[in-house]
Amino acid sequence: MSTLHCIEAIEAALSGTGWNKARVKLLARFLVALIGCRTVCLARLANALHGEAKVESHYKRLKRFVRPFDLSQAVLARLVLTLTQTAPPFVLALDRTNWKLGKTEINILMLALVHPKWPIAFPLFWSVLGKAGNSALAERAALLQQFLVTFGKQSIDYLCAVREFGGEAFARWLLREGVPFVLLRIRGNVTMTNAQGDKRTARGLFWHGKVGEARDLGQRRVFVGSGAGLWLHVAGMRVRGGDFAIVVSNIVSNRAVVGEDLLARYGRRWGIETLFGCLKRGALTWRRRT
Repeated sequence: MSTLHCIEAIEAALSGTGWNKARVKLLARFLVALIGCRTVCLARLANALHGEAKVESHYKRLKRFVRPFDLSQAVLARLVLTLTQTAPPFVLALDRTNWKLGKTEINILMLALVHPKWPIAFPLFWSVLGKAGNSALAERAALLQQFLVTFGKQSIDYLCAVREFGGEAFARWLLREGVPFVLLRIRGNVTMTNAQGDKRTARGLFWHGKVGEARDLGQRRVFVGSGAGLWLHVAGMRVRGGDFAIVVSNIVSNRAVVGEDLLARYGRRWGIETLFGCLKRGALTWRRRT
């Protein structure tokens, strides 16, 4: 796609924002310049900005543009869906990434769109936690509520997330909100029931399986260590290195293939790891240049 076609596509995507045409045209050119230059230096972007005006004029326009401009994440999320030509139902991945820039902790909780064809996810909503360590339930709920308010729960195919989010409180919140999930690659020490209804660790129920062989346990009570637990579908397998990939879900699927199906769906979350890798490489490149 040529630069001009890219600009026109972004202008078309931004046409539903309600902004005036001058702002839409400038933002479209600004985004194309950002992608081409891979920098946020306005002086360099002014040189790459398409248009007939002089570079000095472009620079002044960019300074005026970014100073008071606040672009909501909801608008950005709609723009991402338009540019990636993605329609509901959406596969979502929730994850957290962190690194240090000098002594500053960069800790981002992100909800991303898993693209149906491309091996990378695209950010929809995110929160900079301003601290090191895991996110709290309230922070995860607030992030997902932004999506639910913007697009509605009916737009979700399913949500997947790593073991960091595999706790009972978060699972209960998702069930209460009616969010479908192939979630919670749960920890091996999570307590659930076996076929006889006795308490066992999740690790113990998959201990004798072959490496790479998916097992479907069907509906089990999960998180029964201190209470009645939750009825969820459980599937998993042993993986190399002595670890286990165990997921729980509230999705009802074809009973004959659900175990492999749930694990395959969970595997699609890897797109957000690719996204984080790109973000971190970009941060390291920026740090070296500065």
